[in-house]
Amino acid sequence: MPNNTKSSAVIFAHNISSTICSCVNSVLRDSPDKNLSVYILANGCTDSTEKIALKIQNKSSNIHLIRIPMADKANAWNYYVHELAPAAAIHFFIDGDVEVQQMLY
Repeated sequence: MPNNTKSSAVIFAHNISSTICSCVNSVLRDSPDKNLSVYILANGCTDSTEKIALKIQNKSSNIHLIRIPMADKANAWNYYVHELAPAAAIHFFIDGDVEVQQMLY
């Protein structure tokens, strides 16, 4: 993962195939941080969320799809915080079924 990350957006994604694109786009659109890394934590998905997230990841090196077998938001949070989180000044956590309207720093 990139070492120059200033901030990190973490998107919890469980069976949200209809909203994952708009969520990621809203995060990228409203972020002033050009080094923003976006982590899509696909946890226990049984729909096409992972497939769509993979397509999104393939469009940008700052987007990272993380597949987590267990469908559990707390488990996904713990995995990110204890195993994955890069050294970043700020970590934003967001549910993948919403859109960011404006990110304030």
